[in-house]
Amino acid sequence: MDNSQWLSVKDIVSKYKKFNVPSLQRTYRWGEKEITLLLNDLYEFYNTNEDSTNDFYPLQPLILKKSNKNDDTWNVLDGQQRLTTIKLIASYLKSFLKMDKDYCLDISYDTREKTKDFLDNISNKKEEDVGTSMELYYIFHAYEVIKAWFQKEKDTEKINAIRNVLFEKERTRFVVQEMNSDDDDEAKTFQNVNQGRIPLSCSELIKALFLGHIFESHKIDNNCRFAYSSDGYGLFIPINPIKEKQELTRIQNIIAKEWNDIETVLMHDEFYSFVCPEKEKSINRMDFLFKVACRNEKFKKYNTDDPFNAIYECIKDGKVVDNISCCWNVVFMCFNRMQKLYYDFDAYHLVGFCNCEHIGISEDFYKYCNDDEKMDEFKTVIREKIKGKVLKVKIKDLKYEDNKDEIKEILLLHNLQSYSDEKLRFPFNLYDGGKNYDIEHIHATAEEKADKKSRIEWYKINKSAIFHKKEKLKDSKDSKSFDLFDSFEKSYRVNHFDIFNKDEEFNKLREIMIKDNLDNEKEDLSKDDGIKNLCLLDSTTNRSYKNSLFITKREMILKKAKGEMNKEYYVYPLLLCTERIFLKFYSNVDSDDNLNFWTLKNREAYLKDISKKVTEFLKLKGEDTNG
Repeated sequence: MDNSQWLSVKDIVSKYKKFNVPSLQRTYRWGEKEITLLLNDLYEFYNTNEDSTNDFYPLQPLILKKSNKNDDTWNVLDGQQRLTTIKLIASYLKSFLKMDKDYCLDISYDTREKTKDFLDNISNKKEEDVGTSMELYYIFHAYEVIKAWFQKEKDTEKINAIRNVLFEKERTRFVVQEMNSDDDDEAKTFQNVNQGRIPLSCSELIKALFLGHIFESHKIDNNCRFAYSSDGYGLFIPINPIKEKQELTRIQNIIAKEWNDIETVLMHDEFYSFVCPEKEKSINRMDFLFKVACRNEKFKKYNTDDPFNAIYECIKDGKVVDNISCCWNVVFMCFNRMQKLYYDFDAYHLVGFCNCEHIGISEDFYKYCNDDEKMDEFKTVIREKIKGKVLKVKIKDLKYEDNKDEIKEILLLHNLQSYSDEKLRFPFNLYDGGKNYDIEHIHATAEEKADKKSRIEWYKINKSAIFHKKEKLKDSKDSKSFDLFDSFEKSYRVNHFDIFNKDEEFNKLREIMIKDNLDNEKEDLSKDDGIKNLCLLDSTTNRSYKNSLFITKREMILKKAKGEMNKEYYVYPLLLCTERIFLKFYSNVDSDDNLNFWTLKNREAYLKDISKKVTEFLKLKGEDTNG
């Protein structure tokens, strides 16, 4: 290091003009804990040292190196988290107090132009402006934490204190260290200053390998470099240092851009939920990519359980420039093959199903992403594994109480093939392995029980249908049933709910409604517990109408499909097959079909379509899945 000195924020702005965060630096990651701690510390320092003129609040080192740009830009090698946070605080105070703009630091980012624009205009940004960028997510929420801290009690004293101690009285200072020598290595400095801090993730360390300058040539003279060949023999390789450095810079610029592009795609939950099995979800998303890529044949002789070590050893094993390019190409091609799978509808749904149902395909997935295996060969292998699990059951014999897991699998397969046929993607990220969706009876069964509260809610939801049934009973000879309906109506109208505690009366009312218009069917459909009377429904919507009549469910489903329900019911989407059920899609609607009931004709047509779609999904070529 050439020099170091204590400088206030005002001095830093005046002296250094512009800052640039190099590509090898980790993105902004401060959260509520770090930001609140800094603000509380500054506020406490102001209160305890108000009368002192010599004391100042010290900030961690700010390590800078003059950029190779022909301007006043300095690369930030350490301190960018704190520097960015100071800028965010200044941005808030500027918007609140109309502070001098000079206090707002000018920070740019290699290969990330959007970050600078977002940061410069943070006071006008909304959450929807974040998009899929994790860095912008952290910056936005950091600003929200700062706003909340100042606005918590509308404490003007806090505002004046932070403005004073941070910007006006020069009582907050960085220890600034400059690197001016061409011999100083930015990447080495990056590694050294991060030792003993929050551990860098595997991908952050790998990023430093690709984008830093940590590999030195072992020069024998000015014209040759000694290196080891793959067979272990030493070689004297003619080099041109200037040309080699230019080529490395060119390659690193490409890697930096492609790295950001990949990271952006991986931040899409839909994409990541597809490529990453449930058990791997806790892994950093770029870390997961390197875990898969290191299964490539190129890294076979290294320790592939440690991607950083494998890539490090591979890069230094020969000509650095060539190996950096080669290693990155492996990673980039691995990612491209993931994308290829994602955009193939069949592959997307096959892999997604396996991830949902915990069918182990990791090794097959790793192999496809790193080898030249054909797409069709990969899909065949996956289908065989699914068959091994799914074909153990007979679809038509599945019962709700006995086969819930198997039913959920079959209904999921039915949806997946239906989505694939329409060139649509099933929302695996929202389905979340089935956690957010329930198995629901299409036509409620008479045996389902309910407590008093649930009974009142059931009556409320189905009130319209019950009223119309009561009106029909006026002209019938069934005066007993009419009186029963009338008693419930009067009790509900005056908020006197004792009758809802009477099991016999309520069950009779409910049984009449469930069986209504089904008396001419071949079997008692009010007791149908099979898959032809079941569907997948998101838990939010399901809770709102559980055990309701088909006519009521149909009304609510169609409202949701049209976007007419409250926001709370839009947390999870309506699945395609469930929507089709209530549209009577699976049977030809004619004059004999009652839209308000799930008839035997509807059920048989639905079951036939389930069997057909499961067969298509698994490419069974005529095998009987009903058998």
